[in-house]
Amino acid sequence: MGESLKNGVRADHTAAQRAAWTQVCAYKLFAPPKYAGAIRRASALDRILESQAPRVTFLQAPAGHGKSTLLQQTKVACEALGFRTGWLTFDDADNDMRRCSLHLHALLTATLGVDSDVDPIDINSEAKSRQCRSDWFIAQIVASDAPVALFFDEFQTLTGKPILAFFRELLERVPDTVRIFIGSRSTPDVGLVRLVVNNRALLLRADDLRFSPAEVSQFFSNACDLSISADEVEAIYRQTEGWPAALQLFRLTLSSPTVRQSLADLGNFRPRELAEY
Repeated sequence: MGESLKNGVRADHTAAQRAAWTQVCAYKLFAPPKYAGAIRRASALDRILESQAPRVTFLQAPAGHGKSTLLQQTKVACEALGFRTGWLTFDDADNDMRRCSLHLHALLTATLGVDSDVDPIDINSEAKSRQCRSDWFIAQIVASDAPVALFFDEFQTLTGKPILAFFRELLERVPDTVRIFIGSRSTPDVGLVRLVVNNRALLLRADDLRFSPAEVSQFFSNACDLSISADEVEAIYRQTEGWPAALQLFRLTLSSPTVRQSLADLGNFRPRELAEY
């Protein structure tokens, strides 16, 4: 009778586990595709991938500053250096502990081949109250036979205290063979200031992510159909201050004669699409 009960519990647990795995959103585990015309952010990549750079890199800026694009380019660069890489894009629903733990485990499965039959880490479980919640996660990445680079995008959507506590512990204890890259519109409560002060994290803000004049020139030179002059490029740079989203909107609207004629007086003009954005 007792054994039958135990077997029944195991069966129920396995069924619940399978049901839980169906909740994993696979699209969250893929980096955004490279788009035509993207400029390689060589200067930023050099800072991020410099041999003495901290193990944690945090990109914090409002929308439209190219955080996801730079993370994607960093991922490609890390793979070329022999890193095992994994990507996870967060959303508001990841503040639910069970859902977030499922996606963190799915990240490790995709990156390191962690056994998907193992019960996912439960960030909020009582069983883990006597140890750091990040212990299991760190143990998996340390066991890798290659260096690991993990990428977390849209981090500003995480506001729950337990999940932020998990990342605070993780970022404070990143192993030597691991790099973590985070993109966020805001600065979440994960002890970032302390990490930066102790030279354990690199923080790049909006000013660091803006295009340089040379990058703006390259950006528009790739659009051969526009035949844009150097003076026009300079005028656009002055108006946008290198804001990547604004540059893209200008490139999309420069086929309009009205836009081209207004470049001489950009202080009084913005494309309608830019104003709506």
